[in-house]
Amino acid sequence: MSAAWKNSRGSSEAEVDIYLVEGTQPSVLWKMTELMKKVQQTAPKVTRKQRKASGENAQRLQPAFEPVAALQQIVGNRATQQLLSIDRPASAFSDLYSGQVQRKIMMAGPYEWYGDQLSDPWNELTARQLRAFRLANREEFEVNGKLKVNLAKRIIQDMADASTGLKFDNEGELLTEVKKRLVTAYMMRLSQGVIRGGRWVYAFGYPNRPPASTTGPRVNEAALSYWGPMQGDSEGNYYFELSSTGRNNAYEALLNLFVLQNDPTKRTLIHCDYLTSVLHMKSFSEGLGKEEFNRRVKDGTIPFVLKWNGFTDIQESLAPSAGAVSLQRVDVASRKDLIIGDHVVFHNHPIYDALIQGVDGVWRLENAVLVDRQGNTDLFQGHGYTTPVTESHMKHSMLRQISNHVNRVKSLIKKLGSHSAKVRTQAQANLSLYKNVKLVGGEYRIVGTAFYGISVDEPVRAPDIDELPGLYDPRDPSRLYPVLRPVESK
Repeated sequence: MSAAWKNSRGSSEAEVDIYLVEGTQPSVLWKMTELMKKVQQTAPKVTRKQRKASGENAQRLQPAFEPVAALQQIVGNRATQQLLSIDRPASAFSDLYSGQVQRKIMMAGPYEWYGDQLSDPWNELTARQLRAFRLANREEFEVNGKLKVNLAKRIIQDMADASTGLKFDNEGELLTEVKKRLVTAYMMRLSQGVIRGGRWVYAFGYPNRPPASTTGPRVNEAALSYWGPMQGDSEGNYYFELSSTGRNNAYEALLNLFVLQNDPTKRTLIHCDYLTSVLHMKSFSEGLGKEEFNRRVKDGTIPFVLKWNGFTDIQESLAPSAGAVSLQRVDVASRKDLIIGDHVVFHNHPIYDALIQGVDGVWRLENAVLVDRQGNTDLFQGHGYTTPVTESHMKHSMLRQISNHVNRVKSLIKKLGSHSAKVRTQAQANLSLYKNVKLVGGEYRIVGTAFYGISVDEPVRAPDIDELPGLYDPRDPSRLYPVLRPVESK
């Protein structure tokens, strides 16, 4: 239920609007209705003479304090402030009474006094206001030369439906966040290929994998002049720094990574975390604009290195300065809080991470982007997926990777009992590559340490699909793993 006191500008008497929502407790509804009727009846009239004498102050004449005090006794100060300050809520205050959550996009507004209480300055944008915002900024929803108005509309609706309110200081912040989400979602899809002339053409691929099996990490052929040679750090991770040409035009250095190439060996060949870092930098550049992005990279405000964790350089609390911040790491309360454009992480089961140590398994986790939604179903896309997929699809793909290794290990264990010494010797050599497969008490088990220091001691088995963490934190499966999203919302 939401009852809103509306201090009507330009009207000679105060008005009260009552909004009723399904699920409101009847007793509270009755009390509120009766109370607001009393407020309406006791609201002071503002005469023409008073208005002329008092000017703006006449607009702030309040109803008698007694009804407001009674209202505070029923629902509390905070709820009263919200009820008195909102003009027309797009969603109700049902969470105050039924345990349900509010869903809204909030915009900062002025503080106002109601009796001796200060109003909540955050005002929910109504459905009408959001539509007006979308129509007024239609031309801003362009990505890579294409207007993506419908995707922008779905993003805005997704933000409005999130169970945790998203707060913005002004409309400019809201527009920047929508644009960054739009760029992240659309460019992820574009990075995974487009159909040209009846066949798929790609700008990105994985190094040392088909169809570029013999080609290591590299930048796109079209971007060569903007980037230096591949380098390696002390932990064995590769990275690329901008060349002098790239430092002078970082926007083009970024854009040319996305050039489609027919030859697989001329594409940008990087892993999934590198790709999400590129996407975040791309959305940052579009949010700032080409000239401002180039200026900040050139003067060193934004550190721009193509590396696996490049997104940390522009993440709140990790970036070197305020001018480099574009992302924030957010703990989301529920699946409903995931929004199109969020960077999520799918985790495989810890069994897999412990099992593949020594044999170079490829799917411990997947950095992905929530790129769209069909009805109530989230669609995700990661590096290597030409089309968006559901969470279930992603988890089943991960489970197949576990099953492949488990079946191989079981086959090798079986061969240890072969009558052929040659077969036994070869099987033992291949099994030894799985360094965490150990004979314990006459049984082969997977014993080792997985990601985040998780201890694993399991028989050689493939877990059930429901055991895979997926979007949840493998250290605490009751919690969703944190997401990366634009920093504009609070």
